[in-house]
Amino acid sequence: MIQNEKGNEFMKKNVRLTLMALGVSTNVFMGGTIAFADYDPATNTDTLTNQMVSSTRGNTAVGDFKSYNYPERNLVINWTNDSRGDGAAIRDAEVNAKNITVNANFAGNEWTDKGIISSDNETHIKASGDISITANNDAVYTENNGKTTIEGFKNLTIASTTGY
Repeated sequence: MIQNEKGNEFMKKNVRLTLMALGVSTNVFMGGTIAFADYDPATNTDTLTNQMVSSTRGNTAVGDFKSYNYPERNLVINWTNDSRGDGAAIRDAEVNAKNITVNANFAGNEWTDKGIISSDNETHIKASGDISITANNDAVYTENNGKTTIEGFKNLTIASTTGY
């Protein structure tokens, strides 16, 4: 180890850059897409807050997922975002997790306060444990030729405060 001030500063920069690189690498997965799920290793749960899972409307630049395939993990989506226009917690996507919880129980516009939307595509939800979907307006909604398949669960709870 170099004992002079310049050497110590060099060591600090290397350590800082190494830590920054490690931090970036923990956010990169799913085929190189940057994802921002809040993962709790104690409960093996990924929590998405105002981030959707959607193959047609998802924006990975803001942390959305195009799909979610972690059958050994729990997935919780807390969706209270009315600014996304016609978004929903899950839309036209493949989702596979151990337990799935969707909380979209807020008063939004006619599209944003739904739990799951399928429009001209297929939404496929699969869980080996429990699935709970709670929304203000239509917990599960299909339009046009959309199709939603929910399978593999032990318990299924679908609730809507003001819709269907």
